[in-house]
Amino acid sequence: MITRYPNGTYYQIADLHRDAEEQVLEKWKPCKDGGVVDVGMKVYNGNVYINKQSPANANDNSVGGAVATVTSWDKTPMAYRGTVLS
Repeated sequence: MITRYPNGTYYQIADLHRDAEEQVLEKWKPCKDGGVVDVGMKVYNGNVYINKQSPANANDNSVGGAVATVTSWDKTPMAYRGTVLS
């Protein structure tokens, strides 16, 4: 389900984060190019399983009922938080 914010904007799924050599960063390794982990992939504590971006103006209700336009995105990846054994 895609979250729709009160001003009519919604989030998007982004591509993977890569370093200068175009290698996928360790945190994003379980994700595929679409930014989402495939079913059955092993995900460890701290791994990103959905590379989500939220609109920077998600809480801006100044447009008066019209749908706001998104000019920039905030990175809001969803990371797995497993239990840590002590």
